[in-house]
Amino acid sequence: MIWTCNGCQLHNIHFDTTLIGAGRRSLIGLAASVASVISGLTFRQYERFLGEGLGMDIYSERHFYRVLELMFEPVHNLLIKICEGVKVDMKQMPQDQLGSWAKAVTTSDGVWLTRGFFSKNFTFSVWNYITRGLLYFLHLSMRGKDSVIDEPLYLGTSKSAEGYAAEITFQQAKQEGIHIKINWADADSSAGSAFTNIFPAPKSQLMKCGGHVNRAHTNTLKEYAKIKKPSEQFLALHLKTNPELENLKCVCEGKRHKQGCGCLSKDFIMQARVNFFCALIEAGSSPQRFAQILNELTHHSKNEHTWDNGECSFHDSKQCSCGKCKKGERKCEGAQYKTKNSLTCPLHHTMYCIDLNKRASMAHEIIHEGLGKGHANIPEAAHNVLTRFRTKDKAFTRMHYQLSTNLGLIHANMSYLITKHGVNYHWIKELFASMQLPLFEGMEEILLKQNEQRVKDSEYRSSDQAKTKRTLLKQARSLEQAERRKWKQSRKHTYGNVDDVVAGDSSDSEDNDDDTNDGIEASGNVAIPQGAPQETTRGEAIQVLTPKKVCPSCKGTDHQRRTSKKCALYKPKEK
Repeated sequence: MIWTCNGCQLHNIHFDTTLIGAGRRSLIGLAASVASVISGLTFRQYERFLGEGLGMDIYSERHFYRVLELMFEPVHNLLIKICEGVKVDMKQMPQDQLGSWAKAVTTSDGVWLTRGFFSKNFTFSVWNYITRGLLYFLHLSMRGKDSVIDEPLYLGTSKSAEGYAAEITFQQAKQEGIHIKINWADADSSAGSAFTNIFPAPKSQLMKCGGHVNRAHTNTLKEYAKIKKPSEQFLALHLKTNPELENLKCVCEGKRHKQGCGCLSKDFIMQARVNFFCALIEAGSSPQRFAQILNELTHHSKNEHTWDNGECSFHDSKQCSCGKCKKGERKCEGAQYKTKNSLTCPLHHTMYCIDLNKRASMAHEIIHEGLGKGHANIPEAAHNVLTRFRTKDKAFTRMHYQLSTNLGLIHANMSYLITKHGVNYHWIKELFASMQLPLFEGMEEILLKQNEQRVKDSEYRSSDQAKTKRTLLKQARSLEQAERRKWKQSRKHTYGNVDDVVAGDSSDSEDNDDDTNDGIEASGNVAIPQGAPQETTRGEAIQVLTPKKVCPSCKGTDHQRRTSKKCALYKPKEK
């Protein structure tokens, strides 16, 4: 049932009833339904909200999806309007300025609805790197049947969606006349190839996010930590540039890693990640300086700080020996600088140098001479906003997915919109106006308060006080995790694997090798019969080994059946 008012100037306002039940008359307006969609409610959540919360029965999904249909065009037009506004701002800038329409600086990334390689929906977006405003977006959906969207469904696979969407989006950008001078992105090869094909070098440059490169560097070291003898495939790739690899092997070959063995340990990899990030900061806007620091780290990692034709330039030759001096203000006599986690294993050190040299050769793709290090945080931050309007654990059909994603992309532009229009602007007010819905009492005050708080939070996050606080929190978190690992090791906790009890807990080992541990062997294991009472005092732990099954025929413990050749009563079958 539809209620329409035609007795005032708001005669276009209409209210749809969610329910008219027998013996009850309940009226839920369109504005309330729109508010539920803006809040990120699915139909089931909407049903629970009205049913369990307000005692109303929902007969079908028809009304909910009709609301989605009514919202789709106004929301889509609002997002297009925001994108066009960002483009107009770029066109009004001096065209010789970096960030203008003729020298655009962008960042791009894609996001799937659900995790894994089977997501049926995908979105690719391109953002202005300078103003953080959205420029282009494209949705791909594999399923959905509606009367609102006239685009064909995507026929490819989930994995190929990013490269396909990037090609279409950048082609659209080129047709509109924009020249993208720099595009920051992650290491996705398909999207990167699409960009370089449409905006080729040297007029355009594809830059890599420093955070993603650092993550790749860390993951590579974790894989190298598992190697005790280089494989033939590894030798085929690196033997030409590193002939010494042929005769190298891990110092812990044939035995377990232990603390201080000099191999790629967990502590070393953690420090290597910090060193790589510090190199990004120290390099500033000089790719040459970044490559130089990475080259110095090859010596620094093995506790060598002075060598022929060079020395470590990112630290002093001496460090505090009293433990009381402030950082950068050493007053004591000091001691010779020493690397905390030295990499003395010849194989692992060579592997570490191989990866550092690889990253150093990419210096011009990581550090821009004008902008310095870059990132892809803008689209990734927008992806975090999308989860407020749609969850990642539910598969949506095309119309519902695109509508909820558009709402998230609009909200992800709020910082840009507040900068442009002021704190009194909010997209919800504009959406309600375009749908000819009334603003209820208190909405404007609440939205204004949210915008003011957003501005305050943004200013605080960029302050030195907030940066110092974040650093201290990270340090405290690191110390806390170290204490928790010590506690777990003292408890000798296992996850039900008897081998872990005998060999020690390997989850916190110095590397990620499956057959290694931290060098502490468990002792005093007690085998308790099944069903026997286990009495322990508080703070103590008892290690229980389940007795091995014995052969019922000969009572042997090295086998379980009489058919085993180890059984004393074993008789071979006659042919």
